[in-house]
Amino acid sequence: MYKGLILILGAVLAVFLFTACAAEISERFVGRELPPSQPLSGAPLTIDRWENDRFILELEKDITAIQITDKSNGFVWSSRPLTPRYEAMSRDWQLFAESLVVIDFITPAGTQTREMYDPERADSPIYVAIENGFAVSLHFPRAEIRVRAEVTLTETGISVTIPDEGIEYFGNNIISRILVLPFLGAAYQDEVPGYIFLPDGSGALMRFAPARPFSNSWTGRIYGADRGVVHSPPFALRTGLQMASVPMPQVYLPVFGVVHGENAFAAIIETGDIFCDIEASPAGDRINYFWVAPRFIYHELYWQPTGGGRGFVTPTPTRNIVNARVDYHFLSDEDASYSGMANVYRQRLIDKGWINTPPYHLMVIFQSSWM
Repeated sequence: MYKGLILILGAVLAVFLFTACAAEISERFVGRELPPSQPLSGAPLTIDRWENDRFILELEKDITAIQITDKSNGFVWSSRPLTPRYEAMSRDWQLFAESLVVIDFITPAGTQTREMYDPERADSPIYVAIENGFAVSLHFPRAEIRVRAEVTLTETGISVTIPDEGIEYFGNNIISRILVLPFLGAAYQDEVPGYIFLPDGSGALMRFAPARPFSNSWTGRIYGADRGVVHSPPFALRTGLQMASVPMPQVYLPVFGVVHGENAFAAIIETGDIFCDIEASPAGDRINYFWVAPRFIYHELYWQPTGGGRGFVTPTPTRNIVNARVDYHFLSDEDASYSGMANVYRQRLIDKGWINTPPYHLMVIFQSSWM
């Protein structure tokens, strides 16, 4: 479906690492109890602008939108579109675009519903100051849930954290998934030259192009699907027929990225990666924007068989321990490419001591696929 399938440089160095240590990562969560919810506390936030040698982070407090300015060239990254076409979208999509986080929740009836932060219906956001940034508690009235998010300015960009203890319930609904900054890097059709990088198999590029009629977005579960969760009755059970399936390419790495001309960012899911999807939507799938975001999973609906070909759909009984964190590394000029993203990810592995420093012999394979 997508053009420009490529082998990201960092994947060559890192695939073996994550396939080998996935079990080790999972063991850190075995036997841990979910921390109790804790209301947001701290000093009130008195500023809405932070700055370091490379970047400026600014906050629109009323709608929790943020923008990051690269001081080296003046380029602005915004969590909501800065074009008039944004105003032509429906109210729900405008709220989606403005939201720092978007939640999916599950009702006692077993239905899954999405809610965006709506300043006209929700309680006002509660802000407190943290080092180099802010923490905010957002109210989702239909879900009867509050979610705390923390945003900090770093030397390479920003970091967004959603601590598990910052998720508060006020009713009978439960959190299902949380999307982070879904419209950061969004692009209207082909107005800007660029693409979304996805860690799909050997790597894929979703290039910005005129809108086409797509029926759904691309979603990839980092490190592969959870084989212990079946989301619906097997096809053969529902129909009595057998159907051959085409395996989806494995998502090996917790990274994605966006290129806008001579500017780009690489987003690395630092924690919560084993309970995370990456969702990317092309222009023409519901709206005429390209967008991509990490989607952290707390509860899932799964098929519970009861025997005799019967069963029912129910939420997983235990909430995943996620403690989500995404680091956005902003790039410019010759680094604004998938090669630059690969270099960021490779350096991260070196800094963590997960791979040794060069020399390596690296063969880069490039292939294109046309629809």
